[in-house]
Amino acid sequence: LMRYGTEEQKNYFLPKLASGEVIPCFGLTGPRSGSDAASMPDGGKVVMENGQLGVRASFKKRYITLAPVAGVVGLAFKAEDPDGLLQGVGNEGICVALLERDHPGLRIGDRHDPLTASFMNGTVEGEDVFIPMECIVGGQERCGFGWN
Repeated sequence: LMRYGTEEQKNYFLPKLASGEVIPCFGLTGPRSGSDAASMPDGGKVVMENGQLGVRASFKKRYITLAPVAGVVGLAFKAEDPDGLLQGVGNEGICVALLERDHPGLRIGDRHDPLTASFMNGTVEGEDVFIPMECIVGGQERCGFGWN
């Protein structure tokens, strides 16, 4: 966020994160891919909806540390652009978006304890969730730049 976020993202999230007002979590680990981002099945298609460019994505994450108490999720997913809507600004590939807890369609599960671990972990899921380009860390310009 500090290195690649837009100025708007930095101004909005960094003070809240630094003060502890908002607790973050990072949604990468999935049931089929673990934390191997390259084999992650989560993702969606770049779409234009109501004049707003974004990604319509589905994802299923588990073992996400701090998810049950998080106010914002850094969600990893793959974006595909079969219709060329990015028009050369950004690319297909792995993205990280910042989704606040109340983002439409985002479901953050209760604490689960499959390994009798003492820390807070849970699920982060959604089906057909619209993620606006401004939610991607760095905006549309950083779409698809995941782990570069």
